[in-house]
Amino acid sequence: MDAPADGRSPSARARPPALDAAYAALAVLALTSLVQFPFSAPVYFLYEAPLVVAGGLAALTLARGRRASLRAEPVAAGLLAAYLVFAVLWIHPGFIYTMGVRFERADLTHALPLERAGLRASAEDARTYGRLVAELTRRAEGGYTLATPDAPEVYFLSGLRSPTGTTYEFFDAPEGRVGRVLEALERRGVTAVALNREPAFSGPPPAALEAALRERFPDSLRVGRFTVRWAGPRAAGCEDDAARAGCDAGGVR
Repeated sequence: MDAPADGRSPSARARPPALDAAYAALAVLALTSLVQFPFSAPVYFLYEAPLVVAGGLAALTLARGRRASLRAEPVAAGLLAAYLVFAVLWIHPGFIYTMGVRFERADLTHALPLERAGLRASAEDARTYGRLVAELTRRAEGGYTLATPDAPEVYFLSGLRSPTGTTYEFFDAPEGRVGRVLEALERRGVTAVALNREPAFSGPPPAALEAALRERFPDSLRVGRFTVRWAGPRAAGCEDDAARAGCDAGGVR
């Protein structure tokens, strides 16, 4: 008996194409359910939710194809509609940092005042990054700066390069890290750095690194959650260690 020209069995040719698509959608849903996310956060639900909707529609298609009772279809369709309305009215206007904990409307109403980003942000972030980039680009010579910890966005927004190539510090091996960072600063001639006081993942910088940066970059200015430090002419009133502590807390005197 000759094989069919298209290579498909008679039963496969008789099966509606919609059933093949439904099986494919359910297979993708099953596969992605095995993905291991880097850490537990409610926002990762959104990675899977669209596929759950597609899987629900696929299940309805299979129910029709197998001539199952269709009395459950209105209920399933109602649930899908409810999920869609919930996503539009609750998830979409919410903010990812509080998602799964409480509803908080995203206050992304202010444009970042930067040439390299046409993004909307909160009023606080717009002020912080606008001034931070201005301070770094004014004080960083040679095209390099250090933004640490957990502040890779500063490099893009400012157009300055990282002397270490690190994005998030928890990726770095802790052994010898302080020496590697200081050597990179020396090699690239870095004259200004930004210290993130509220890192999301890596924790504060090592005390030894912060002490070395304070010594190397004695002048400082607080900009939102960042402290900008630079090497330059000593500001009036910040000549000794006691006065310098006041500069660190409130900006350059």
